[in-house]
Amino acid sequence: MTTQTASPPVPKPILKVRVGRSRSFVDGAYVYLIVSPQFQKLGYSGNPEKRRDELQEQLGWDVPLILARARIFHTRGEAFGYENRLHKKYEQWRIPPPKNVRRNSREYYSPEVEIQL
Repeated sequence: MTTQTASPPVPKPILKVRVGRSRSFVDGAYVYLIVSPQFQKLGYSGNPEKRRDELQEQLGWDVPLILARARIFHTRGEAFGYENRLHKKYEQWRIPPPKNVRRNSREYYSPEVEIQL
């Protein structure tokens, strides 16, 4: 006599690829931490590596930016809410953004603080 056990539910995939195009589409979004010797940047994006590359080009620095951490969420709303909580948590370590970046950006933090995602 064998007893059959129910298999665990299969989680919903968060990555979708559209056939015939070179781009991937993610249902969710990432909260990421980019670091450099001058700052740390918290943000959210559907593609944190691309965002790092865009920021690197925007700054025009020889020093590479490092995508230190990224955490994925099923929806942009979840990612945005989590990012906002992190901005409040680390508010006291906020620094002005570097040159060539929007002056009103509030996503930059001192490299001295250890930011946990």
